[in-house]
Amino acid sequence: MPILIILLFYFHDLVKLKRYYSQTEFAAQQFANIIQNISQKRGNKRITNNDLRYACYLSHLTIYPGTMMLSNEIGYGFAHRQELFMAYIVGNSDGTASCKWTLHLPTAGATSPKTYEIIKSKKESPYSSLVKFKSNAAPSEIYPTLKVSSGEEKIIVESTIMFRPAFARYDGSKPGSAKKAFGYFLLNPKPETKASTSEAQEWHYHSVVIFTPRAGLFNENPPTEN
Repeated sequence: MPILIILLFYFHDLVKLKRYYSQTEFAAQQFANIIQNISQKRGNKRITNNDLRYACYLSHLTIYPGTMMLSNEIGYGFAHRQELFMAYIVGNSDGTASCKWTLHLPTAGATSPKTYEIIKSKKESPYSSLVKFKSNAAPSEIYPTLKVSSGEEKIIVESTIMFRPAFARYDGSKPGSAKKAFGYFLLNPKPETKASTSEAQEWHYHSVVIFTPRAGLFNENPPTEN
């Protein structure tokens, strides 16, 4: 019986682990789909910061329904939050590629989608991202599965879940560990990326979607408010 119970807990954790990856993959795909279509009926089809804020929020509702991804004065609904990274890549004539800009869309301190902060990384991608901010490099050095032809544009969308031991739930309780925050019995999830500072921060369940944006959505300058 003890072995059977352990196996049941183990299978429960494996199913949950797979579900988290499936959820972030679906969220990244949804974000890409929203971005491709959100401005098509406008005269100016260029994507704005406001488009990105709401696309980020809408695409992650399957993981954080309602307002669960937003914070209040105490904490987050699940004691973890989604974060999304986005990179604009252009293919060069010599077979290399250049990352022109990256965006980081966190929900830190956000009480509504309108208050999402968009952080522009000019020199290097955030340490929490699997996508590397490089110029005139082999596409695989930017991201292993990236393929881009000369003059071609690519957008890389990366959905992930961020956890900190200091995070609290709405009721004030603190799981204190990723294992408890994500609801595992036996598995102790290992983050794919961690903070390079003394502050304990972890990013789990990275899922990446690469697509060719429709004409007019982006250019070599990051999106603006207008």
